[in-house]
Amino acid sequence: MAQALLIASSPQQSVPDELAVQNLFAQSHWTLEREPGLASAIRRLASESFPAVICDIADWKRTAAALQALERPPILIALSNEVCHTEGVHAMAPNVFCVHTNHTATREIFSLLNHAWRMRNGER
Repeated sequence: MAQALLIASSPQQSVPDELAVQNLFAQSHWTLEREPGLASAIRRLASESFPAVICDIADWKRTAAALQALERPPILIALSNEVCHTEGVHAMAPNVFCVHTNHTATREIFSLLNHAWRMRNGER
């Protein structure tokens, strides 16, 4: 089973529509793991392999910078309640994507996750 790591801004906060995202993953072959903050997520990512990390759009720059310190950084999917410049997926930086959390983004999210899994496992 493939895994993605969801990083909350803090233990008390969640990403946009986190419950909807959890429900979305519950209906897929993906497992969604959660970390309460960036520091604990980076410690976990140093020892475990995740093809994708999901965070709130407000935290994408800080998260992307922290991921670059890893030997094999995962792709980053930043979730937003607001449209990310365009409908669907918007590339914000290399391996960093913004996805609007509306119900129509399901296909885009899983397309990115599957791409990340193939990259992590050496497939093209």
